[in-house]
This record gives sequence, structure tokens and C-alpha cells, in this order.
Amino acid sequence: MNPLLIGTLVAGALVGLGVYLLVASLVTERVSLTDAVGLDRSITHMSVLEQESTTSAAAAGWATKWAGKAEVKLNSWRLTTPDADLALIEWTRGRFLLARVALTGLAVLVGPAMWGMLALAGAPLWYSVPQGMSLLLGLFVWYAVGLWVKGQAAARRLEMREALVSYLTLLALYKASGDGMVGALQQAATDSDAWTFRRIDARLAASVRAGGSPQGGLRRLGDELGIGELGDVADIAATAGLEGAGVFTTLLARANALRNQMQTDAEANAAANSVRLGVPKALLVATGVAFMMYPLITSISGA
Repeated sequence: MNPLLIGTLVAGALVGLGVYLLVASLVTERVSLTDAVGLDRSITHMSVLEQESTTSAAAAGWATKWAGKAEVKLNSWRLTTPDADLALIEWTRGRFLLARVALTGLAVLVGPAMWGMLALAGAPLWYSVPQGMSLLLGLFVWYAVGLWVKGQAAARRLEMREALVSYLTLLALYKASGDGMVGALQQAATDSDAWTFRRIDARLAASVRAGGSPQGGLRRLGDELGIGELGDVADIAATAGLEGAGVFTTLLARANALRNQMQTDAEANAAANSVRLGVPKALLVATGVAFMMYPLITSISGA
């Protein structure tokens, strides 16, 4: 059989196995209801995610069990991770490190695989050339995973701020209708099936079950996710008295202020994107002018 064909099949099988293991580690597995109810929801969200990851790994196949063990091992490494961003996208620290290490390892193996296939094909190449390129690719992938997580977290953070405008409005309406602050906080969080409202509702319920206050749960959630507006809602709820009208006005004012702030940020981002778009436009115009001037320049220089 052709050695090049054998090398190609082996390299393809290794890459396919690596992709399968990576996908199996990232896909969320179903947890039995008994195990899910048994989780301690009064602790921090990241710790709950670690429990869910361990439970899922124990109930899944060999690939996910291997991935779960790798997550536990990588979780003990002293590497810096964006914990607030990971909490927003509901990833554990071990899952993030596993994705980063696995993708980087696959990228680093591209160079040796290419070198091996060229060697089998009878076209040898210096080993340092493909290996150097693969190391650069691995470095790019290492940082690209972090940038992807940061981008996903930024999108979710924006969704949470947008949901807070509606949550504050609902909270004001419930408080004005005569509900207590605790009841209003919980009722407003159950009025939508969006992940933002479910996240708030879960934290409020966990805080109440732990014997704490819903306001404290909201404040801890804001600190955990890096969203200061959640802390503002907790401060308003903590300092609110029994005067429904005064609380109603305060909550609506905070909702309007948050809406105006988001509109201002969106306009600033749009203006910055317009400025950045001017750079490729200028390069395109300069390239077109160079193409049009090239015949004239060559004719003048040749004359």
C-alpha cells in the first residue's frame, strides 16, 4: 500500500479521535433527577457547576469519564482563568482548561503530521520549519480560546443588563401592587423563561434556602458575574422601606438610567466601529489607485 495513504489515514484517525474526545467533553450530559436534586445549591455557582460536571462524568460513557478526569486534573493546575466570564457562559474552570489544552495540543501536532506525510511522500523538509509554524499556531489557538470565552461572556453580560431593565420595571410594578420586597423579587424573576431571569431566580431561591436574604444573593451574583447593576438592585431592595410609591419611583428611575446608559454605550461602540471600518476602506481605495497608476508609472519609467 502507498506509504502516503497510510500516513494520511493514521493522521486523520488521530485528529478525528481528538475532535471526538473534545466534543464529548464539551457537550452537556443529562444528569439523573435524583443526583440533580441532591446537589447543594446554597454554595457558589462555580462550585455547583463543578458538582454537575462530576455527576455528568460519572453517568456518561468512557470518553466523557476520561474528559471529566482530565478536567479534575487540569483544575488543580495553577493557571489563571477568567472565572467571571466562565460563570456567565456556565463553563467550569476544568472544562475551559481542557478545551484550551486540547485545541492547543491539536494545533501543535499539525506541524509534525505534515512533516511525517511529506517524509512518507519522498519530499523531506526541515523539521524545524513545520514545527515552528505549529508552535505559532498553538500559541494563537491558546489565546483564541480565551478571546472566544471573553466574547461570549461580553454578549451574555449585555443580555443580562438588558434583562435587568425589564426586571426592574416588573419589580416596581409588583412592589406598587402591595407585595413585599422579598415576594416582589421572587415574583419578578419568574415572569420569563429567559436564561437571565432563570439565573436570578435560581440565585434568589438558593439564598433563601441557605437562610440568607435575596438581596445578598443578588449582590453575590453580581460580584460573581462582574455585573455591578445587580448589586444596585440589591442595594435598592435592601434599603427599601414599606413606602410603595417611593420604591416604585426609585426602581423606575434606575431602569431608565440603565436603559440610557446602554443606549449611550451602543452609540459609542457604533461610532468606534465606523472609525475602524474606515481603515479597510482607505486601503481598498489606495489599492485601486495603485492598480490604475501602475500602467502609467511603468510607461513613464520605461520611456
